[in-house]
Amino acid sequence: MREAFDRLSWHYDLSGIVAIGHRVVHGGRNFTGPEMITDYVLDEIKRLGTLAPLHNPAHALGIEAARRIFPDLPQVAVFDTGFFSTLPASAYTYAIDAKLAKEHAIRRYGFHGTSHEYVSARVAQFLERPVEGFKQIICHLGNG
Repeated sequence: MREAFDRLSWHYDLSGIVAIGHRVVHGGRNFTGPEMITDYVLDEIKRLGTLAPLHNPAHALGIEAARRIFPDLPQVAVFDTGFFSTLPASAYTYAIDAKLAKEHAIRRYGFHGTSHEYVSARVAQFLERPVEGFKQIICHLGNG
């Protein structure tokens, strides 16, 4: 992380950075919008690594490195799962034992929400329609 910022500073003036944003894959049930990164939020990102083992642990390492390099800058986590947090129960519930699902946080969370949110807004803008109430089908194709 330090080397990346050093190399960026060769080409850009980084003195104007006022905050750092982190895209985090899984926010579980508790993080549905952007969150200021505190020790509690970081611990939860690590804990949620059980739901996103290929992503959240790496996100936590990046956040820790950025906090060491820029300890005075506010840092914010934006969760991919947040975009889908308003799904109705009929859309996020699996046909399994409800007690088991609750105990193990098993539900449909939805992923690539930051991509879906951006594409939805751009389509509405392109078509000169308000994004609120504009029904779209958005497909996130590929693996990132």
